[in-house]
Amino acid sequence: MAEFQDLLDFPPAPKLNILAASIMPRASPNELAGETLFFGKAQCSACHTPPYYTDNLMHNLHVERFYKRRWSTGSWPRPTGRSRNFR
Repeated sequence: MAEFQDLLDFPPAPKLNILAASIMPRASPNELAGETLFFGKAQCSACHTPPYYTDNLMHNLHVERFYKRRWSTGSWPRPTGRSRNFR
């Protein structure tokens, strides 16, 4: 999980403050409505907490969909983690 969270270490989003809340003058009304829903009625934030908004579980995201496998260092790349359906 730490490796995945390291991937999310992007520069701060320009419309979010240090606590990952919207900065009012920068956010559009739709973004503010979405944030209100996320933290309010939908209760998404109960599992998906800021600043990474992950749920602290491992999920098989099937990232192999987004790249072509290629021969590297004398072997095919192998999946890591819990993935069992790698082709």
